[in-house]
Amino acid sequence: VKNYDTCWKQSSSCLHRECTPPPPKPILNFYQTLTSILNDLCYAFGLRFASAVDCEVSLPQHASPKCAAIRNDTLNKLKETYTMKPSQYSFVLLNMTISELGAVALKDPFISYYVRAYVGMTQTNNQILAKYNNATAGQDITGLSDYLEMSEFFQTVLEPVLGEYVRSASRHEAFIDDKTQWISDKFFAQQRLAGNNPLTIRRVTMKGCAAKTIQGACCRFPFKYRGKVYRQCTRVGSHRPWCFTAAKKWGKRRKWGYCAEQEPEISGLDFGILKKTMNLDFDWDGAVRAALGTGGSLEDAIKQGRIYALRYELCDDLGRAPDLTERDPQREMWNFLSPIAFFASKTVRGKRNEFVPVAIQMDHPPDSAVYTPADGDNWLLAKLNVQITDIGYAQITEHLAKIHFFVEPFCVSLKRTLPPMHPLNQMLKYHCREVTIPNTFGTPVLLGDTGFAALLFAYGKEGALKLVRDVHPLTSWEITDYRENIKKRGMFDRNLLPYYPFRDDGLVILKVIEDLVRSYIDLYYRSDQNVKEDVELQAYLNEVSLDGTGPNGGIGQIKGLPPSVDSKRELCEILSRFISHLTIYHASVNYVTTDYPEYIPNQPTKLYNDSRVEDGQFSFLRLPNRAASAIQSTAFNSLGSFRFDSLFDYGNELDDTKAANLVNAYYCRLMDKVQPYLQARNRLREKNGYLAYPYFIPKWLPNGIQT
Repeated sequence: VKNYDTCWKQSSSCLHRECTPPPPKPILNFYQTLTSILNDLCYAFGLRFASAVDCEVSLPQHASPKCAAIRNDTLNKLKETYTMKPSQYSFVLLNMTISELGAVALKDPFISYYVRAYVGMTQTNNQILAKYNNATAGQDITGLSDYLEMSEFFQTVLEPVLGEYVRSASRHEAFIDDKTQWISDKFFAQQRLAGNNPLTIRRVTMKGCAAKTIQGACCRFPFKYRGKVYRQCTRVGSHRPWCFTAAKKWGKRRKWGYCAEQEPEISGLDFGILKKTMNLDFDWDGAVRAALGTGGSLEDAIKQGRIYALRYELCDDLGRAPDLTERDPQREMWNFLSPIAFFASKTVRGKRNEFVPVAIQMDHPPDSAVYTPADGDNWLLAKLNVQITDIGYAQITEHLAKIHFFVEPFCVSLKRTLPPMHPLNQMLKYHCREVTIPNTFGTPVLLGDTGFAALLFAYGKEGALKLVRDVHPLTSWEITDYRENIKKRGMFDRNLLPYYPFRDDGLVILKVIEDLVRSYIDLYYRSDQNVKEDVELQAYLNEVSLDGTGPNGGIGQIKGLPPSVDSKRELCEILSRFISHLTIYHASVNYVTTDYPEYIPNQPTKLYNDSRVEDGQFSFLRLPNRAASAIQSTAFNSLGSFRFDSLFDYGNELDDTKAANLVNAYYCRLMDKVQPYLQARNRLREKNGYLAYPYFIPKWLPNGIQT
């Protein structure tokens, strides 16, 4: 146990037992014989890693000749064990079978307990599903209340069996838990900002608006004032920058406004492109007026920055697979569609702007039907259609491809190029533990012939594979830039969009990550020259980056990642972005699944036409049957409940006391400062009728990808 002085001097409780992982203990009887044999062999023959040798944590240029030789020998052995190759999914992944990885992992003391816990959790889930199916065999769903009972069962059954590793944040923190209200217009809109996929919503943009007023109106350049022409905002006649706007005149006077701060470049969703897929026979202007309660047109609202949309380009024409879970001839599964959903930032007198739904076009062809909140059951079906596409798109592209598959080369190369006594290995191994396990063990369960994608979604196995392969060319190092991602989607403006928990809570966590990384780098790299001379670090980046050179250069094929680094500033940025991707990004699409998509009437994975239900009407008969719903609940609870650790809780495991005290200090900052702050923020959200967002509260935020 390392020195606790850093926190104890502050009378902090963050390092007490309630906040630190308990010592390993047997929790389940699984893989028992194999595990026992491998562990006995491991310890009987003294199979240990080089970190057990008496070499200090250091940069390679500071290692003694003896330790340098040990480092090289260790890496050579690990390079033989851990190799990578392009996979059938287009991404470069670990070149091991499930059985090969299982044998290696169970010999590694650092990850063996995690592996047993992970496998035990999945096996327990499978057993629970089997028992549920046996107990409910022949019992058809008779109403929405049956789905609620099912949801409560699957959401609560794991914790009593597996304990703290599968606790659900929403059941222990402030949370709007009336599931029957989640599909209401208010919470349907808020799920775009605090639900299972806060990464796809974009502001709709139009070209030609060089600057805007604080009300969101476009400035009109050039404009003439007192005989002089201005091509940018001016302070003439005012203490604040202002401009004339593109709006109409008030009599003989032109409208004007104070200029907003210059926004960063926004890509957003180009209206010129979007318009090509919109049903232009629909009254979009009327829908916008109804949603905003004002005059004006859709284009006026876009120019003001008030219109946002979901557009799932990769889902266009995904096709239809056989329905593997429904045999009732009265029921016909819907195709997996590519809807376009419009939302708006509505001004509410005396309150903050509200995010409200405007209209939903059911599919991407321009002749598709469009519905609004005034359309009764058709509107409810339209919302469910969006929910289906959102979860089906997000879990394959944003989650599996852009996070799980994308980070695997980083974590495999970590073992191959940075030895155990390298300071970056000391830290990053906790953030990489152990992404290869869910990727290798779990991907066949998701993408196999009878995997979750084939069972749950109308696009089936082939549609899921197409999504993964199609998103690969769009996946580069750029996706790890948390702030820039939000800005480019046009989601950074807190005046127009005051409620966006993914943005607001995530930036709080990101600041701690960035501060810790800078402090940690300062411990070992005194100058930029130290960075340049770190041959192991340079080998790491060279191997992962697509632009790497030499025998091992470019193996990871990560586009946009620099193949070398020359400064501490660059190194800090790379590490901060990598850790935030493993923590914040992953949590945003992983741990929410135990809530909103786990309750089928809020977010089903399929819809049906049923001969007992008239066109345009909603009925529980349009939802998946009991067997399919049980699979959905099991899958998302398994995915969204398992947590093995919490962010930066590993200080006392580090070999260097200075690093241990540093990481402990930041862990205390998370627990003593950030956690109460975010918990208070969520209580206020719940009190004011907004969906809470407990997923970034530090004790619920793991160090990396664990399911």
